[in-house]
Amino acid sequence: MIEILSASQWHPPYLEAENTTIPMKCAVVISFASLFASHCSTTNTCDTTFEQDFAQGVTEWVGGLSDYTSSNAPTDAAWVAESLPSPGSGTAYHLSVTNRSQDALIWTKKKFTGLEPGVTYSFEVNVGVFTNASTGCADSSGATGSDTHLVMLADATEPTTVLMSDGTNRLNSDTLSGTTLTRTITDLGSIAVGTGDCSSLTYASKKINGTLKQDVVAPSDGSVWVMMGVDAKYAGKIEVFFQSVTVSAKARV
Repeated sequence: MIEILSASQWHPPYLEAENTTIPMKCAVVISFASLFASHCSTTNTCDTTFEQDFAQGVTEWVGGLSDYTSSNAPTDAAWVAESLPSPGSGTAYHLSVTNRSQDALIWTKKKFTGLEPGVTYSFEVNVGVFTNASTGCADSSGATGSDTHLVMLADATEPTTVLMSDGTNRLNSDTLSGTTLTRTITDLGSIAVGTGDCSSLTYASKKINGTLKQDVVAPSDGSVWVMMGVDAKYAGKIEVFFQSVTVSAKARV
């Protein structure tokens, strides 16, 4: 593909290396998909960062459910911008569900743009949550709030829920071979913030960060879907408020 730029749009390569006010994005006159990665370097970076402060709203975030069957599908799942319960203040993106399957995954997704087409990216994430999940509150099977984990996925394909051959509704990024389930979603660890029993749950904030295990080759429109949610074994009510998320896309050069 040949991209023709006007004189006002074109910047000589040496200026991009010296002028730090130029946006952090590759600029080339002649571009071939097989050569995009060669334009990403320490002096001409294709890295970018996506940020969301949920106190400012939840525009374009769309909720979903996975990991359930027709017999134990959640009936009270909710995705809504709400005020934080005490002792919090302000608003956040509240996801809640009663985990009838003892395996429910409640999630939300958004499409971001700004990647360089054809370039392979890795992703580092930092998420702020506000929750009452507790290590001391157990269900009848012994699972506790510590068994509720933050999970995330970055993918060029839009995440959605599909019915698999075993009768379970799972993410379309999951694959099933016989009884072996393979997942591309990344488990970033427990969201538990307290140790109280089920009668004395308290809310608190927690920051969780990590690196997603799946890289993405950016498609022609430079987009990527970011999905995040909570995957729970605890059979009770799951409550999590997402306060912020930062996704740093790193070009592999």
